Amino acid sequence: MNGPVKLLVDECLGRPIVEGMNKWLSLDTPAPTIHHLTNYFVSGAKDPVWIPQVKSEGWIILSQDRGKKGKDKLPKICAHYGITHIILSKSVAHLKQYQKANAIISVWEQIKACNDAPKGTRFRLRLNHAGRPFIEKVDLP
Repeated sequence: MNGPVKLLVDECLGRPIVEGMNKWLSLDTPAPTIHHLTNYFVSGAKDPVWIPQVKSEGWIILSQDRGKKGKDKLPKICAHYGITHIILSKSVAHLKQYQKANAIISVWEQIKACNDAPKGTRFRLRLNHAGRPFIEKVDLP
């Protein structure tokens, strides 16, 4: 086991929601660290700038950036630097902020298992046919 989970959430969730999740999940043992990207970088920081700076810090990055638009795609950059990442599916990305947080908390045990995956592994947080969230491993291209 790699120790407590360190989850770095980008701007797919507001900072107050992330702080609330950190407080709530701090009751787990071992207590995780869940921080918002803006704890360390300015709002709107470009992925190619901040991702390389966190590569050696043991974070799992959580984002809804699926890499469909633009030149600098977060999933590709994370894979390049060997950073495990969880991407919110379209169905989760369209949820309200509190519903996204609830989905993340409800799969916390699965997120903890992601911490033991090889560095650079990609996961997706999805909803099943009944609307329940789950984490699945995604094969890299």
